[in-house]
Amino acid sequence: MGPKNNVKLYTITEEAFLRYLLKIDIDKTILTNVLFEEGEKPPQDILVNLCEYFVVTISLEDILNDIDSPDFFNEKQKCYYVTDEIVARFSMMLEALVTLKQMLSRKGFSISLH
Repeated sequence: MGPKNNVKLYTITEEAFLRYLLKIDIDKTILTNVLFEEGEKPPQDILVNLCEYFVVTISLEDILNDIDSPDFFNEKQKCYYVTDEIVARFSMMLEALVTLKQMLSRKGFSISLH
């Protein structure tokens, strides 16, 4: 009798998945405007944090794209099945995003639509 392959599966609802995608899209639009468009730029320390935030946002988008497969979607329950490896990657990037947002907030900078 060989070792058992215990794979834990988690779920993310389609609604939550789409909310994350929308938030990422909005943040990327804001960051693209601040970082790459002509005009006055924030101070250097804020620019560094914004660049980090942009990279983390792209990483989160890549993870969601990995999840977005018909093979992982349960049509009946409207959810995606996610492995513990993807959950760990997603959690790490989400925590980095929250940390960067807090750092920017302490410096008086907010990423939001006005």
